[in-house]
Order: sequence, then structure tokens, then C-alpha cells
Amino acid sequence: MKIIRIVAITAVIIQLSITQDILWNKIGPFKTAINLFSPNLTGYILLGIVLVSSVFIHRPFCKLICPVGLVHGLVTKIPGASVLGINDSCAGCKTCSTSCQINAITREGKTSKLDNEECIRCGDCMDDCNIKSISFYKKGEQHNDKIILKGIKKLNIS
Repeated sequence: MKIIRIVAITAVIIQLSITQDILWNKIGPFKTAINLFSPNLTGYILLGIVLVSSVFIHRPFCKLICPVGLVHGLVTKIPGASVLGINDSCAGCKTCSTSCQINAITREGKTSKLDNEECIRCGDCMDDCNIKSISFYKKGEQHNDKIILKGIKKLNIS
């Protein structure tokens, strides 16, 4: 998945530097789906890819190709950036991992792991957390790209 993201962001940057125009909004699969028309074949191909990949991946466009989703993943690399983290009230339950359809929060045994690079900031985990222990924090030692959500202990795994 990371390779697809790197290729997509590179293609967008190259396209913007060469054409000096935002072509992304002209060939988007959702514009083709809404209008049932695309001025070129690319819109239909992208729509087909999104529809087929939707069977296997939740929000495939958001997770793999959307420029906004790509930027969210890159922002977590910046020191002091805003990342998801937990506060001291985290009970270590699995509510956040079951609500995350993107699989940015995964469950292994009795431990949930949060990967901010995979997160698209949809807010489902924050909405479903009954004790409101998930929130945005400035990136630091306690709130890093990848953390273990396990009770009150916050352990870095990166």
C-alpha cells in the first residue's frame, strides 16, 4: 500500500509541475459516477478500479489515491504534527479497533495498535470511544506515528 501511495503522490507532483493545472478534479472517479459521463477513458477506468477495490478495501480511494489522504499520511512524519493518541483514561478495550474500518487501529490479542500513517482522520474511533480517550495531540515521545493502545500504559512501537 505504501508503494501505491508513493507512486500516486509522485504522479500528482510530476503532473502539477509539468501541466501547471489540476487535472485530478477533471478525471476523478466520483465526478464520473455522479455525471455518468467522462470526457476521457481515464475517468471510467478510475471508477472501475474504485468499484472493484471497494469489495476488498474499505474506502479504497481515500486510503490509496486521494491526495488529501496521501497528505494526511505524510503530515505524520513532520515533528510536532497533529497525530491521534490516547490519554490516561484509556481502558484498553477494543472499541476503537472495531470502529476503525481503515485498519489504522488493529487488534493483536488483547492489544490495539494505532498507526497514524494509515489513518485518514475520519474520526470514527473518536466518536465510538465511550470514555473519549482518543484525541489529536502534537507528535512527541508519548504520541508517535505508531503506538500501542493498552490501558494506561502508552508504549512506542516504532
